[in-house]
Amino acid sequence: MINTLNPIVDYLKVFDCVDECITYINSITTETKILFIVSGQLGESVIIQIYDSSKIISIYVFCYDKMKHETWSIQYKPKLQGVFNDKDELYAK
Repeated sequence: MINTLNPIVDYLKVFDCVDECITYINSITTETKILFIVSGQLGESVIIQIYDSSKIISIYVFCYDKMKHETWSIQYKPKLQGVFNDKDELYAK
């Protein structure tokens, strides 16, 4: 997934730790705009912490169980652009 996204975006940062990700987003002082892709497993716990940030312009959830994650994620529209279980469908967005 990372190799496919690198040519599409100007800068790609990957996190394994939720706390590091949140800290990084909160530390950005420039007018950087973030397109945020999160796993279904971590989605709800992370999105609630970042949703109100003006730096986050779009959120995408990538998961295996699309129906499960569409249920909780609907409350995060309009920033949440969708829940995807197909990489090609996500890349097309």
